[in-house]
Amino acid sequence: MSGVYFKFLFATTIKKKPVWITWLLYVLTLTMFIIVMPLAAHVNPYQVWANTTMTVCQTFLGMAVAIFTAVLAINIFKDSNEEGTELIVISKPISRKKIVLTKFIAYIIFCLMVNICAVFISLFTIFIPGTEVEFYWGLVVSMFIGNFVCFSVFGSIAILLSSQVAKIGVIITNIVISLIFLIYQTLTLFVFKTPLKSATDDAVVPV
Repeated sequence: MSGVYFKFLFATTIKKKPVWITWLLYVLTLTMFIIVMPLAAHVNPYQVWANTTMTVCQTFLGMAVAIFTAVLAINIFKDSNEEGTELIVISKPISRKKIVLTKFIAYIIFCLMVNICAVFISLFTIFIPGTEVEFYWGLVVSMFIGNFVCFSVFGSIAILLSSQVAKIGVIITNIVISLIFLIYQTLTLFVFKTPLKSATDDAVVPV
């Protein structure tokens, strides 16, 4: 029965327009930062990303992730209650533990799909002139790990709030938290170098 419920949950979630819209927002933001801007500036992605101003702008990727995870968590964990489908499921021979577990599995699978999409986009940076192989694979790996961490953090917050707070409240909370990270990162840039900035500085050999 849990397999049937998973298929039902997956099918209903993937049809939701807010999920597609927020996913597209994230993809466009990511493509802008790691492909379009480096091409427009005629430099490799790492020179752009090591720039202090760009490091601040990259935090908006976190905001896009925060919005997407909030919308995804709402559609998986909250909408089923409000739409009445949860009552139908509970009336079937399936335990509440399996229902919750199935929802978590569905959320993780959706996040992995988006993460794979992000990694796929980052693979195209190899075609940008000046891209170095050692930085290229670092970008791909960090993209996967960074997205996984963001999905875990913002997703956990959204899931916890989805049962107690209205939809807009969950989204706003995730956005506020991402803004706090933005402010924190902006302030630390005046004191510390980012790891990427340090790596690119060390890679420069004076002529």
